[in-house]
Amino acid sequence: MAILEMRKLTVFAIRSQVNDMVKRMMRFRCVQINQTSPDEFKSLQARLFLCEEERLRLEKEIEKINTVLPVLRKKSGKKRKLFAGRKPMDFDKFLQSPDCEKARSSVEEASSIIKRQAEISAENAKNESTVKSLGPWEKFDLPLSLPESRDVVSFLGSIPVQSSSFEVMESAMAEAGVYLEKINEGDNHYYVFVMAHRSCTEAMNALLSQYGFVRMQFSEEEELVVDRVRKLGLENDSLRSEAESLEKRFVELAENVDLIEYLYDSDETLRLALVQQYKMLSTPYCCIMTGWVPKKEENSISRLLDQYECAYEFEDPEPDEVPPVMLSNNPFSRNFETVIGMYDYPHYGSFDPTAIMSIFYFLIFGLMFADVGYGLILILAGFLGPRLLKPREGTKRFLNMFGYCGISCVVMGILFGGWFGNLPYSVMENLFRVEKPAGVIPFFNGVVFNPTENILGFMLVSLGMGLIHMCAGMAIKFRNIWKSGHPFAAIFDVGSWWVIFAGLILLFVVKPMAVGGIVAGVGAAMLIFSQGRNAKGIVMKFLKGVMSLYGIVSYMSDLLSYSRILALGLVAGVIGQVINLITMMGKSVVGFIVMLLVLVIGHLLNLAINVLGTFVHTSRLQYIEFFNKFYEDGGVKFEPAVPSEKFTVTPLEPAPARVAQQSKS
Repeated sequence: MAILEMRKLTVFAIRSQVNDMVKRMMRFRCVQINQTSPDEFKSLQARLFLCEEERLRLEKEIEKINTVLPVLRKKSGKKRKLFAGRKPMDFDKFLQSPDCEKARSSVEEASSIIKRQAEISAENAKNESTVKSLGPWEKFDLPLSLPESRDVVSFLGSIPVQSSSFEVMESAMAEAGVYLEKINEGDNHYYVFVMAHRSCTEAMNALLSQYGFVRMQFSEEEELVVDRVRKLGLENDSLRSEAESLEKRFVELAENVDLIEYLYDSDETLRLALVQQYKMLSTPYCCIMTGWVPKKEENSISRLLDQYECAYEFEDPEPDEVPPVMLSNNPFSRNFETVIGMYDYPHYGSFDPTAIMSIFYFLIFGLMFADVGYGLILILAGFLGPRLLKPREGTKRFLNMFGYCGISCVVMGILFGGWFGNLPYSVMENLFRVEKPAGVIPFFNGVVFNPTENILGFMLVSLGMGLIHMCAGMAIKFRNIWKSGHPFAAIFDVGSWWVIFAGLILLFVVKPMAVGGIVAGVGAAMLIFSQGRNAKGIVMKFLKGVMSLYGIVSYMSDLLSYSRILALGLVAGVIGQVINLITMMGKSVVGFIVMLLVLVIGHLLNLAINVLGTFVHTSRLQYIEFFNKFYEDGGVKFEPAVPSEKFTVTPLEPAPARVAQQSKS
């Protein structure tokens, strides 16, 4: 439950060693490299370190891999294991191995094949389109590119069938001195050959226009149609044969998918290292790097840098600097850091509420979704899922959070009688005809009580949890104010409200009620005589103190927000009971099978809907009702330089730097 102390790192390193140094730093996962401003080192006349050519080369290589990898994975005969996870890899060793060259050549060849396949597809489509366009003219026994002579014009075209009968058109054209021959008929058109003396051109054009004639252009077809179609057919056969050959080679290359995945992470890691170097400054002989390192990792990074010809120093942050925030929590609480990240990271140097918040998140989630059956599913998904899928650390922690919340759901389900709604009693009553099963086996109806039967009791539990949650937030505020050197303000700005709350509770639980009234009055007096201490004049001090009592409205509003615990708790249970009631009507074998299907699907939908609702509303109670009591946001998350791990897992730096530190400790 702490924000790690950060140290500012400044390094002057020889240019030729920077790339290797940065790559090894990335494997430590504890150095955030900053964008270094030239203004910080004006006297050195340093400029931004540029490695544009190498970066562009890597980006092109990675783009090729991204293009071929999905296609190769589909062609691969290897079945990807569902729970295979990511493979461990040392990218330095891989880049120096024959497998790297094999993977790179496979990518190049696969990229060429994809390009050639696209060309073949385009050529094949073009040829088929040409064959289709030549189809109506296969009976024409002259070349389609009809050359014009000095005295005769001739061309090919089509006339819509609905214009007139061919015999009528042929007769009319003949009277005008025009030869009209029908080559083919189909697709609601006559495909015709027209020839006439140039002296008849005007009459011919008038008639053709009247019939809707469309002229065809075949300027490139200098051979007979049948010969051209035959050649195109042979060309397409050759293209198909080439495509089949390429496809077989593609399947062979697909066997190298694993190596190509290694290559992707290797090249992407190199690119990321160059991106980090873009943030540095350089002179003709050295590079200047600045960044942040957690203080606990200072020795490890020192030992790493000692292996290079460089000068470096660690410094405490300047007062005007805002270091990044890295949270450090116990194994349970660190799984709830995702909830903090979805809100805003705490300001550097402020209080990290993750540990306290995680306990309340755990309890409130369980109250909202108090059901043993659903909780067991969350436990399996939250703890078994990461073991099978081997996801990244952030995803693993997020799933583990739901696993822990599932434990809370199981405990609360036992206390308040949630077992997939009321499934045990529904089965006993409808299938085994047990009358009033809750009286026979009361355990399934809740060790404490059942919220659907005692709504008022569950409302008191919800508000009680809310009061404790709010007071915990106020306690953190009390602690922060006290540690800042203002004990008076802590006692009267926060403690006064505790006295008032205690008095209000005593009004309902202690007789005579005057005791509670006196305690609440003392708290009110503490506010009245302290909250106007910064105002000028006695009257203004008193009025401001009295106005501070209006804060009770805000606290009551916050407290009532916890009634959503009651609402969410009832929703999950009631929907579960309705599902059980609907599905207990099957009498036959078919009905029983349908009952099971509806039961499973119904409860899975109920689980999905209520997990989402519970997650959102539990988070809201932290953000609105808890954090607003004390939280100092505005922190920037610590983002260390890390290697690419899309398909693989890069082990921590195995260098003497970390080994030496461990042996020393």
